[in-house]
Amino acid sequence: MALAALDALTAGVNVRCKAVERDRHGRIVAKVFAPNGVDISRRLVMTGWALAYRRYSTDYIGAEDEARKAKRGMWRGSFVKPWVWRASQGTQAPSRVIPMSGLRR
Repeated sequence: MALAALDALTAGVNVRCKAVERDRHGRIVAKVFAPNGVDISRRLVMTGWALAYRRYSTDYIGAEDEARKAKRGMWRGSFVKPWVWRASQGTQAPSRVIPMSGLRR
C-alpha cells in the first residue's frame, strides 16, 4: 500500500530534491517534492503510509500524530515500526542509500 501511495504521488512526474544536510556518513539527506511543491514524505506520513523518523528529525511528527489520531493508512491496524523490527532481528538500518533510479516498480 505504501508503494501504491508513492506511485500515485509520483507517477509520470519529475520530482525535485532539495538537499537538507549531510548525515554522519557524509551522504546527502534531501526532501523530495512533486512539481506542485508537495513534500512527498510529508504527504506519505500524513496519509499513514510512512512514519516520522524521530531519531533524526522532528519535521513530520505533527503529520504522523494527525494520521495516527485519524487512523489513516497503517494506523488502521497494528504494525511494528521498522527500527523496532530491525533491532529485534539484530540488524541495523541499510548501510547505503539506493538511488530512486535503482528502484524497480
